[in-house]
Amino acid sequence: MLDLSKINGEHFSVKLENGTVLALNPPKVSVLNKIMALSGVDKADALETYNRLLECTEHILSSNKDGKKIKREFVEEHFDLMQMQVLLTEYLKWVMNVRHDPN
Repeated sequence: MLDLSKINGEHFSVKLENGTVLALNPPKVSVLNKIMALSGVDKADALETYNRLLECTEHILSSNKDGKKIKREFVEEHFDLMQMQVLLTEYLKWVMNVRHDPN
């Protein structure tokens, strides 16, 4: 029998500017769908794109091994646009690597 509760997923480590280190869990399908939807947003609607980016960053950071919740306000105060973009890019690279190499 396949016991999904026994599968230990890898974690993606991120160190925030305040020194906090988070071990991020792989994304659930709902969060991954939100991240992927960012590529389909009309670039003319910058506010919508920014809000989706904030939401995705909040969800990614809040899904961590320690169960620490990261609020949108924290992301707004401590991240700039470039940092959010780099986090999403590197996180997705990690997800794709784990997906292609399950061991």
